[in-house]
Amino acid sequence: MLALRAGRNCLSFETDFMADPKRVEAAPESLADILGRMFTARGWGRKSERQQLEFAWAEVAGEDLIKNTRVLAMRRGVLEIDVRNGVLLQELTQFHKRRLMDAMRKKLPGTKLTDMKFRAGTW
Repeated sequence: MLALRAGRNCLSFETDFMADPKRVEAAPESLADILGRMFTARGWGRKSERQQLEFAWAEVAGEDLIKNTRVLAMRRGVLEIDVRNGVLLQELTQFHKRRLMDAMRKKLPGTKLTDMKFRAGTW
């Protein structure tokens, strides 16, 4: 309900919400907090992280590997890479994993990368 109140020298409008004595005045929120909640709610931060992973992998892997691999996910510091065939999976795991991990750490300095897992893909 909207009410009109007359004071000494002014008129003011007051709603039921404003007149509620239990209502606590909240301090204004910063724009950074509001945008942070919005990004989290919409999942935009995760998409950005995913793109960063994919771009870094494309640079580190090179043309030959990028044709036969793709980034699956990053979970608890473990980067999962989908590999097209078993022979390449074994080669990456046994001979190139350490070099690829070091290069990914350099490309993504703020990301905690503890391990890389290569998985046989179905594509």
